[in-house]
Amino acid sequence: MFLSGVARASLLFLFVTTCLGWGNTAYILAKAELAQILIATAWQVSLNAEIPVTVKPWSWADTWPVARIRGAKLNKDLYVLAGAHGS
Repeated sequence: MFLSGVARASLLFLFVTTCLGWGNTAYILAKAELAQILIATAWQVSLNAEIPVTVKPWSWADTWPVARIRGAKLNKDLYVLAGAHGS
């Protein structure tokens, strides 16, 4: 069964937009995972410092970790960040 030109173009458009959507989702998830690793590292560096210091997770961050909450049942660490704004 052969498809007409419009049907082929429509299928190609749907395929490309689906791939772009999945790629964007994968990018956001990867970015979120990397942020968690950087925040955990900043927390550990601030704990190991000899003098009290605030360590930003990345150079342009406007926040830093101030506390760690440990979830024993889930075996997860959650970090509290300084500041209460969305930027």
